[in-house]
Amino acid sequence: MKTVAITGAKGYIGKILVKNFSNKYTLRELDLPECDVRDYEQLLKSTKNCDCIIHLAWDTKTENFKSGEINPDNVLMTYNVYKVCLENEISRVIMASSVHADSPFELKENFLDPYRLPIPDSPYGASKCFMEALGRYYAYFHGLEVICLRIGGIGYKNCENARKIACYEKPYFVGEDAVWISERDFCDLIEKCIETELKEKFVIVYAVGNNRNRVHNLKNPFSWKPKEGCE
Repeated sequence: MKTVAITGAKGYIGKILVKNFSNKYTLRELDLPECDVRDYEQLLKSTKNCDCIIHLAWDTKTENFKSGEINPDNVLMTYNVYKVCLENEISRVIMASSVHADSPFELKENFLDPYRLPIPDSPYGASKCFMEALGRYYAYFHGLEVICLRIGGIGYKNCENARKIACYEKPYFVGEDAVWISERDFCDLIEKCIETELKEKFVIVYAVGNNRNRVHNLKNPFSWKPKEGCE
């Protein structure tokens, strides 16, 4: 059984993963106050002998797509996670990026390609771009397997609200119903991210559902296809 560390395990997404994977993997739930991802030595000790890290930890109160603010601690946590992967010889890391890393601004095709030059829709989105760029560095120069998931809105209970709430401000409007993803589809994607052998060292995938108003290209090396849509 693989050992998987989850930073931010007490957060909304972390709880979903713990609920669904506690019987499939040996989970190390890393969150405050027991583990501070900003503390490199503490994180290093907490991730010894892990096979994979799923990095979710983020100060969303200060830094989110609506706040217009950046918290340098989020950058520090991202950096620490990549570093401990190298020092502890953890070959794969799954990073919680966001659909806000790239907006439909100047979209000339039907769907946003995950590998086009991103135009973040907020300082928060720009921080996620940094997460991806740093991951690309560690993948190409240090051989780390980095999977960046540009996550939309997760969960069945959010489905009704997803039909009503805007994700982007006009004129670059994309509704929440375009980026919603079910817990089942999201967990299926996570499992494939953990288990699939990769030819590429760096991967970006849009973690959104099979939504009628989807604007994101779902291409991925895992043969993953979401089954559910917000409709």
